[in-house]
Amino acid sequence: FSRNWDEYKAGFGQPTGELWLGNDRLHQLTAGRDYQLYVELEDQEGEMAFALYSSFQVGSSEEKYRLTVSGYTGTAGDALDKHNQQFFSTRDMDNDGNEAINCAQ
Repeated sequence: FSRNWDEYKAGFGQPTGELWLGNDRLHQLTAGRDYQLYVELEDQEGEMAFALYSSFQVGSSEEKYRLTVSGYTGTAGDALDKHNQQFFSTRDMDNDGNEAINCAQ
């Protein structure tokens, strides 16, 4: 998705197609409770892989929607490890800590 900060904050799309629930909603859902994150992937050959994180949380807008994950198990590889404790970035709100580039572009 190539959207701006406010669109990711509020959410967009349709449940029957591509959907972003919204960072505010993700924060509200994951704040104060323990949640797991389960991701299932299928490649073009029909091979399946999964990633399960025993703990998943999205911070508030004041925390720049910091992602916190831990407890990986699975067959897909720990793709979120390098994103753990990182702030959310969009093309118009660069929070990656590197002034030379914007990871969202």
